[in-house]
Amino acid sequence: MNRLLEQGRDEEALAALDRFIAQTQQEEVRSEMQAQRESLAKGIAKNRAAAAYNDAIALFNRRDYAAALPAFEKLSAESPDAEIAKKAREMAEEIRRTGKKTAR
Repeated sequence: MNRLLEQGRDEEALAALDRFIAQTQQEEVRSEMQAQRESLAKGIAKNRAAAAYNDAIALFNRRDYAAALPAFEKLSAESPDAEIAKKAREMAEEIRRTGKKTAR
């Protein structure tokens, strides 16, 4: 599972952990593994949101506001991380407030 995570194969790592949990007979071990799985899934979601935010920032820095705005809007609505969602909302509002257009 760690190798899969290192390779960026997050969904496969979660599936492997799910299989391990399903095969575990001891309830205490299974419960602990399920808690670890939830933590891992949250971490993966946060990392994805951070990467998407960084991608949107890159668009903004290239002055591609027409592409950055929907990226920030999507993050503000869907990010599982409240801080990333807040920052994305602020960036979307800045683009709207200043009326920035795509520089092409």
